[in-house]
Amino acid sequence: MKKIIIILIITTFVLIINQPEYLKSAPNNIPVLVNLPQTVTIHAGAPFSYEVSAYDVDGHVLIYYLRDPPAGVLIDSNKGLISWINPLVGTYNIIVGVTDTHSPVVLSTLTLIVKIPPHFLNAPIHLYASTRVPFVFKIEVTDGSSTQFKYYLKNGAPSRMEINRTTGIITWEKPIVGNYLIAISVEDGVYPVESYMFLRVIDPGISLPKITHSTSNIQGINVSMVKIPSNTNLVPRLILGKNSVKGREDFKSIMSRTKAVAGINGAFFNAYGTPPDPDEPRGTLIKEGKLLHASHKQTTIGFTYDGKCLMDRIYFTIKGGVNGSFEWPSQWFVNSLNHSPSAPNSSGIYIYTPEWGTNLGFSYSNNVVVSRGKVAKKL
Repeated sequence: MKKIIIILIITTFVLIINQPEYLKSAPNNIPVLVNLPQTVTIHAGAPFSYEVSAYDVDGHVLIYYLRDPPAGVLIDSNKGLISWINPLVGTYNIIVGVTDTHSPVVLSTLTLIVKIPPHFLNAPIHLYASTRVPFVFKIEVTDGSSTQFKYYLKNGAPSRMEINRTTGIITWEKPIVGNYLIAISVEDGVYPVESYMFLRVIDPGISLPKITHSTSNIQGINVSMVKIPSNTNLVPRLILGKNSVKGREDFKSIMSRTKAVAGINGAFFNAYGTPPDPDEPRGTLIKEGKLLHASHKQTTIGFTYDGKCLMDRIYFTIKGGVNGSFEWPSQWFVNSLNHSPSAPNSSGIYIYTPEWGTNLGFSYSNNVVVSRGKVAKKL
């Protein structure tokens, strides 16, 4: 009988799984944003910056970033500093993220409201007051919306001068002789904007100084001179012919209706300009702090709020912007103020104020009416 030998071979497989080191430690904690506000309101054109703060209990290095931010909005990935050099008007939801590279990204939203800053309509301004009459003046401000402003008097305001914080009306019951440079502040809930008022107070009871008239021949030219003592009650004023930049009025008529004690021809007509227009002035005209005409860089005579006389060339730039931005590519420049375009087909921007008159005098190009900082209608 044969014997059958069965050999059973059993092989044992041992599967060893090692646990990674990071699973042996405590679970990772996600970063926490601690100071990101829900909504921030700022002014257009004013650089904005805000430093986001976050912490990580595990001590990991944090990395900050923005998800699909508006053009121009940046963040420092290491410090969390958000910056925008030239904010444009609008409302933006800026998504801010932070990560420690060990856990999911933590996101939060910052709503940024960019609005047009307040604009003074009648300041800076040069005003005069009398010791015999209470001084009253209303500050006009707009931002193109229905914002309720708050008004304040800052440096230079004399004692007992007050301003209504709601209406902007400045009152001074008993003005005192002197020259005052007064800072005015307006707040719209974002941050203040300032301008100035130049105020000179005179006493009409003081007798007028002696004014002399003489002629002299200077290098073969006969010069007529009027000598007026300085630091007197006399107030220098710019008077327009027929109260218009283009107005022509007899010199004697101007002296009579303004009851002036002395006067000089203060400007030239644009008789030889391009195009020639004998009714338009040539040079710079500024009345009580308001620029009325500017087209040529000629010597200008001026009087400061404290009575000093200055003569110099004035170089000016008038620029505006789109959506509250006054930087490239949103900015635009004005070619001239209260002066006819050089030619019907010329390109540029020309501004006309009420001192120009009720009629432009031409009908070509695109013409719009702007009131209180907003386009009111197209002509």
